[in-house]
Amino acid sequence: MDSLAMLIGLFWCLVHSWSDMASDSCHKVIIDCDPGVDDAQAIIMLLAQRHIQVIAVTTVFGNEALEDTSRNAVRVLKLCKRQDVSYQPFV
Repeated sequence: MDSLAMLIGLFWCLVHSWSDMASDSCHKVIIDCDPGVDDAQAIIMLLAQRHIQVIAVTTVFGNEALEDTSRNAVRVLKLCKRQDVSYQPFV
């Protein structure tokens, strides 16, 4: 997924989470990305949203090799203390 698609998805989730703030609803999302700086920032922002439940992060190769994007995703999840989120690299 490219950065523009990730940002559009993030924006959609934020808009819908703001409209649901009066309720206890929670949007479940799976993030498919190639984490470099931009995707890592988007993951962090999504993990911080209280009305969004990130249930998994999947990685693919993009600007970097799959090994690098996978390592970045794991680092972000550890940084955010969210090892409860499933992680899976895709070839």
